[in-house]
Amino acid sequence: MRRIADLERRVAERTAQLEVALSNLQAQMSQRAAAEAKLRESEERYRHLVELSPEAVLVVAPGKLLFANAAGVRLFGARDLNELLATHPLKLVHPSERVQAAAHLAEHSAAGSESESESEKMSQQIEARMMRLDGTSIEAEITSAGVNFDGRPAAQLLIRDVGERRAVERMKDELLSIVSHELRTPLTSLRGSLGLLAGGMLGRIPQQGQRMLEIAVTNADRLIRLLNDVLDLERMRAGQMTFELGAHAAADVVDRAMCEMRGLAERAGVRLSLGHVEGVVRADGDRLVQVLTNLVSNAIKFSAAESEVRVESRVEGQHVRFSVADQGRGIPSDHMETIFERFRQVDASDSRISGGTGLGLAICRSIMQQHEGRLWAESTLGEGSTFYVELRTAA
Repeated sequence: MRRIADLERRVAERTAQLEVALSNLQAQMSQRAAAEAKLRESEERYRHLVELSPEAVLVVAPGKLLFANAAGVRLFGARDLNELLATHPLKLVHPSERVQAAAHLAEHSAAGSESESESEKMSQQIEARMMRLDGTSIEAEITSAGVNFDGRPAAQLLIRDVGERRAVERMKDELLSIVSHELRTPLTSLRGSLGLLAGGMLGRIPQQGQRMLEIAVTNADRLIRLLNDVLDLERMRAGQMTFELGAHAAADVVDRAMCEMRGLAERAGVRLSLGHVEGVVRADGDRLVQVLTNLVSNAIKFSAAESEVRVESRVEGQHVRFSVADQGRGIPSDHMETIFERFRQVDASDSRISGGTGLGLAICRSIMQQHEGRLWAESTLGEGSTFYVELRTAA
């Protein structure tokens, strides 16, 4: 009897253990099913977003096109998805670039079989010429990355047609060429002639006529500055402006900028003062003077008579920080970044009052970016503004 009771006890214990194990297994299966459902939902949501994307998205394996969204079908001029999927991927690439494209696809398809983090490292952006099914070419910008598609290593391509953008850029380059050669040269000549007339070189002019000439000279000067500023910005954007970097003492650079601005300060009745100056920077000296001159000029223009504009520089670790401080009206907080954009000023009337083009700060920031430096502003309304320029010290 004791043996039977012992056996029944062990059976009960084993049954309880099996019930616990079964319960745990059911919980795990339930969790796995929920996770799979969430994964399917996430994949379906991703597919839906890809399908609705305005950019062409293709998934390509070596020798086979696996997926294309509606934008991809439209981009390559296919009648429907099946026609596009039946096309060999390399036929969508310009013949002159097919060898390079084949190697690129193979590389990224192989990356699709690696871990997600390794695949992400393979993400690249290139420009290539592609072909529609009717044989016309496409100027394309392609972002590619290795993926695993339906259990198969492949490459996912995000393709943008940049043909229109390139055409606009070419038109802009042509316009800049016209501005540079066909407009600026006669405008400079016109300015010179107006200057001679206003200076009395061709005889005495009635007072009313003299005033008209002075207005014409002022407007011609402003237009020339605008053209020069636009051309400078475009050259920097295109990387066509050269910078002669060298070691320059902050004291020398500040002194040059202040000498240029002293006359403007005197005419405006603004005190131009020099604070503590130290440091040596690696920069293009002329361009750095251009930046500081622009900042000092702005500070003077927006300062009241009898107020002060102070310039100084200090060494901050591995950098030299220049500052130009004024006691003007200040800058609203929501304009602290927009003032560095093209043709942007705090008030539309500022350009008429100061005679500026709205491009000076944009040019200054572009110059600092070319130097891998920084330009920013801090301001308190009613108390004034301080503009900072920060560059690395010369080694």
